[in-house]
Amino acid sequence: MFVRRVLTLAPAFTALSLEFGGSRPDTHLTLLHQTFLTELLVGADKYALSDTYTVAYVNDFPIVPGNLVRLFFRGAALSLFHEALIRRNALSLESLVVTMAIVDTSCWIFNSSADSLAIYPLLKYLRVSFPSNADNYGWPDISDLVPFPKLAALHMNGYYPFKDGVFFRGNRSSLRYVTLPFNMLVRDIIGNNDVFAYGRSNCLRCIAISAVARQDTIDLFIGGTRNIDQQLSQIAASASRLVYRPGNAARKDLIRVFSFQRGFERLEHLELSNRPMAVRDVADLLSCLPRLSSLNCNLCKNVFTADRVDVDEWLGKFYSRIYPLNRRFKSWTTQPSQGMALRHFARGVMLIAVLCPSFYFVRMQQDIRAAFNREAAWATFTVPFKKYAARLRDIVLRVGIADGVASGAGMELDL
Repeated sequence: MFVRRVLTLAPAFTALSLEFGGSRPDTHLTLLHQTFLTELLVGADKYALSDTYTVAYVNDFPIVPGNLVRLFFRGAALSLFHEALIRRNALSLESLVVTMAIVDTSCWIFNSSADSLAIYPLLKYLRVSFPSNADNYGWPDISDLVPFPKLAALHMNGYYPFKDGVFFRGNRSSLRYVTLPFNMLVRDIIGNNDVFAYGRSNCLRCIAISAVARQDTIDLFIGGTRNIDQQLSQIAASASRLVYRPGNAARKDLIRVFSFQRGFERLEHLELSNRPMAVRDVADLLSCLPRLSSLNCNLCKNVFTADRVDVDEWLGKFYSRIYPLNRRFKSWTTQPSQGMALRHFARGVMLIAVLCPSFYFVRMQQDIRAAFNREAAWATFTVPFKKYAARLRDIVLRVGIADGVASGAGMELDL
């Protein structure tokens, strides 16, 4: 009766999203859910199935619906039912999200049958996560496979287990947003794939690079090898926006990557996640990125303790040494790292504003905005800010609120 009533109220479903929580669902609820889904999916042509069922439950599911447009899986493990759903709907899917904690093999995404491999001709959004122990064995030759010809956004977390750039074949004119875990395989793929090469047919707009918790990858960032620098330069040459999560890279390695490698001069937007920087580092960074207009990075503590000079004296010496720093820099999303005095933080932000004549707007978390405004207003009466008091006060009035500062969350774009 309940199912018939629902179908009467909404007979023409075009989108359906269902979740079933709980590790041990009651039997009567499970049967009700199965019955409800069975009758509901018969006439639907576009719907999303959001799955949080246990493996035992989904393996006993009475139907494997087809013609799905969106699939979203999250839970403990990828089951046979999940794979069957993906295989049956590969030709119709436009969005696929698989974030499972346990994935024994990575070949599930291409496995279709013994005679053919799965392709996704309409897929535009793919978000997938592979653990470090996922392998890419057990499938036929995929050297000529073009599985994602219309892919526009790829977000891969955890580990890249594939030996080639199969995700980047045939989609140079459509791929716009990429998030990759950066390891040695990805480095080679970036260097050998035309998706990451700058050109008129390249639509790439935003790239996020993240270090994974594996020793070889971390060494690449700490060592700052020339190979890595060159690959990062190639990435920057193919996108005006870069989200870079450098892990534990030393300050000198981080600055050197942007200072001595060609290709970064056209970078307009940069986000440095998980890497607070000193004001001196920010200044060095801005000086070698002449087109940078927006930056997202936090300031670290003890910025002004070098040589034990007075804060205002240090700022005066710094200001007299370099001007202008960057003529295009306009906005900065930042916050002080733990333990940094707000007095130092405010003066650091204002120093960058003084050194960048186009600086217009600063964003920070709401809980420190009032304190920042007080410190910044007081600093306008001190050297070297007194001369620019009017402009700096205007900037203080335009302090915005930013949630999740330097988190990389802005990269996750649904299509």
